[in-house]
Amino acid sequence: GVEIGVVDDDPTELVRLVELARRGDGPAFAALVRPHLPAMIRLACAVSGSATDAEDIVQESLTALFRSLRSFDENRPLAPWFARIVVNQARNSRRGRMRRRLLFEKAAQSTPSIVRTSTDTVELVLDPADGGRVFTALRSLSPDDQSILALRHLTGLTEAETALALDIAVGTVKSRSARALQRLRSIVEMADGDRRHVRAAPTKDEHDPSLQ
Repeated sequence: GVEIGVVDDDPTELVRLVELARRGDGPAFAALVRPHLPAMIRLACAVSGSATDAEDIVQESLTALFRSLRSFDENRPLAPWFARIVVNQARNSRRGRMRRRLLFEKAAQSTPSIVRTSTDTVELVLDPADGGRVFTALRSLSPDDQSILALRHLTGLTEAETALALDIAVGTVKSRSARALQRLRSIVEMADGDRRHVRAAPTKDEHDPSLQ
């Protein structure tokens, strides 16, 4: 049988499971992806802005991941590859939802009898103590800013892993992340005047001096 584990930390096991999954082994594919699912659902929530759509986005991402295993380099960690797929799927979902919302709003303007529905809200924040304000601010950032902050601070990828997920240089991750966090902080401070609401949790890079 296949043991469930964090296979990215065991390169030999990662290679073994990838080879089995490529041959259609369902339990091997489950063992490969299961450790990453909670983080990927958080990532899908943050990028798409919808808790309702997050599980569907991850499910679609799993299908895309399985189909792309032939081109996956098993000498690299799986998490950045998986995260890149989730980000793309979540962005597509968000664009589709925005198009539907625009169509609904146009219809609502011309048809008074249509009842307006509220938008999805998600209690997912960089600091869980802030009651959702940071996540609300996160949704007002650009898709690029949302993605890089979600990957670093919600999914917990290192700077190197984030670079792989977004196909950019590590230095670019550092600069974009710093600028995006500053923009997020500014939005929150403008909203409630309290800097305490933006306290990004320590990342893997900050815990491991060797990754500095």
